[in-house]
Amino acid sequence: MCQYPHQQDYMTIIDDTNVYIPSLLYSMQQNSELLSTHLRSILCLSNNDIKNISEAFMSNEETLNYATQHELPIFVSIDGSLNNEIATVSVSIVAPDIQLTDIMKEWQNRPAKVLLL
Repeated sequence: MCQYPHQQDYMTIIDDTNVYIPSLLYSMQQNSELLSTHLRSILCLSNNDIKNISEAFMSNEETLNYATQHELPIFVSIDGSLNNEIATVSVSIVAPDIQLTDIMKEWQNRPAKVLLL
């Protein structure tokens, strides 16, 4: 059984309004460091976020709580592709689908729950 995300699960994070633009006044090293800082500020989860993007999404704190509730490592999948000369990358945080009725390790045969895509 394969689990596919729904169209409403996708969200553009970086667009023309918040893209990093390198400066000719800085060295490649400085621009790389500034790009890393910029991406980190946009992409890193923080457990002290003030307001959700939308009521439909979990807060970062809720996502981290769900991801760590079973005291297992956080599972992150990364997939990249190139389509029509446009690079896309998908990063997902998933949690195992462990149910109260599991006696052994049945959860290992179920698709994981996608918490953040």
